[in-house]
Amino acid sequence: MQRELDEYSLWLELPHQEYGVIRKIITEIAQEIKTPVFEPHITLLGGIPQNPTEIMAGMRQLAETQAFPLTLANFSLGENRYRCLIAECERTEVLMNFNTEAQELFGMKEGYRPHLSLMYGDATLETKVKLRDRLSQTKILPLCFAVGVLSLWHIKGAANKWKKISEVSLS
Repeated sequence: MQRELDEYSLWLELPHQEYGVIRKIITEIAQEIKTPVFEPHITLLGGIPQNPTEIMAGMRQLAETQAFPLTLANFSLGENRYRCLIAECERTEVLMNFNTEAQELFGMKEGYRPHLSLMYGDATLETKVKLRDRLSQTKILPLCFAVGVLSLWHIKGAANKWKKISEVSLS
């Protein structure tokens, strides 16, 4: 049986227009494959051990970072149920440094694969490959936008139950 998540995560949020494009893809896949619908985001850091008050203090520090460009480069298959089908982010120096800064701030040392999940679940490899190939034909990617909002989420239970606790704008 899969362990239920109960953790805090920092997300990079998408601007309104890009949010709409990606949310539509997530919803269509969820309806077709019978998987959960969830908020589009790029996880900056997950599994943060501190309490929300301490994390929000750290967020204010991280918010001193200037808004920066991000590119969703290609569709790919992930390695677990929360990275089942993803859009890979270009690993720019600013994005990778932002993750490193967040990890250092919260005393963490994790690998980082920047991505935006498009489907959560346990689909077969055949299903994931078909979806990836179909999405690749749409020419939606590359998708470039400016990241300007960092948010704190409590990840507990089903994806539709996850709660945004706080958000800050980047400088």
